[in-house]
Order: sequence, then C-alpha cells, then structure tokens
Amino acid sequence: MLRRARRLRDIFDPFCSDYDRQDLALNQDEWRQIEYLLWITEPFFKFTTALSKTKDITVHLIFGIYNKLFDHLEKSTRQLQRKKIPWKKVMLAALSAAKDKLSQYYSQTDHIRGDLFAIGTILAPQHKLQFFNGKDWDTSYRNQYRQSLERYLEPYKERVSANQTSPQGSSSISQSLDIQLEMMLEPASVSIENQNDELKRYLESGKFSFYYNRP
Repeated sequence: MLRRARRLRDIFDPFCSDYDRQDLALNQDEWRQIEYLLWITEPFFKFTTALSKTKDITVHLIFGIYNKLFDHLEKSTRQLQRKKIPWKKVMLAALSAAKDKLSQYYSQTDHIRGDLFAIGTILAPQHKLQFFNGKDWDTSYRNQYRQSLERYLEPYKERVSANQTSPQGSSSISQSLDIQLEMMLEPASVSIENQNDELKRYLESGKFSFYYNRP
C-alpha cells in the first residue's frame, strides 16, 4: 500500500487539492515517514518476493537471509538512536519490536530436529562449514553443526564402505590414481579411512563460487 501511495503521489496530491479533501492529504513530514518506512521494509519485501517466486531449494539460504535482516534492523536502529523528532522516536520503538518478532521466528530454527537448516547450509558448495566462521556464530555452533552432519551421514558412510572393495585386494581397481598418489606421499601412519573420508575433505576445502554468464 505504501509503495502504491508513493507511486501515485503526483496524482494523489492534486486530487486532494482539486476536490477539497485536505483531510486526506499528506504533508511533507508524512511523506518522509512513508519513504523511511519503505526503506526499512525494503529488504523484507525483496526477500519475501524472491522466495515466493522460486521453486528451487532455499533451505541453505535461511541463515544468510536472517543475518541480513538483523544487520539491517541494527543499522537502522543506530541511525535513529540520537534522533529527537517524535515520529523518529516512534520508528525506533517499532524497530525494537520488529527485532523481537524476527528473533522469535529465528529461534524456531533451533527446534528443527537434527539441525537440518545448518546441514543444508553446509552442503551448499558456496557456504560449506566456513559459513559459520563469521561474527554471527560462536565456535560451539560450528562444532555442533559439524557433528550433526557427521551423525546424519554416518549410515550412508557405512553403506558405501560396505560396498567398497577391500584395500587388501586389487588396489589398482578399488582406488583411483590420485588416492594412490596421496597414500604414497603421506606418512605410513595415515589410514586409508582418512584418505577416503570424502566428508572431511569437503568440510575442510574452500568454498565454491558461482559465476553466471550474463548476455
């Protein structure tokens, strides 16, 4: 509604004047309030619109979106803290309430069984475990989420291990050339299990960047 009001401002103001409806007209301060409200709510509008349009997987984006929204609210709060104008004080109180409500929604991610939001984030090549190295995350969360992923994948790891040929057999068939070279270069104490631990290599490798070719 506010976006539509701003878009129709050039029509709305003359209408109120021509038809003597000054009771519906907005003064400069009120238009400024509308502009400010639109600026504050813009990230929420953009994320909501984008998420509602896509049919792709978005679970790995949840934490990043919440972090962006919290950063925006905190930045807006800092800008208003020293303002003395009454309507800006009202905005400041509204921002505090908005942050409380956002925190309430965000806290629900802790109640999802098995840390699935975190696992989805780690499995995204552009994030991996490094996503949780930022200022928004305590080390305990990083360790917790890694352990959750390892527990979740344990049955699959056991299934793959059971289907692999024993290393005592024909190693030239069961192991790829690069694994054999790694074993030759590593100390003898390094176990084959560690060499073949795909999950460990994934978690400790760098993030993958996506590049899009634009016409």
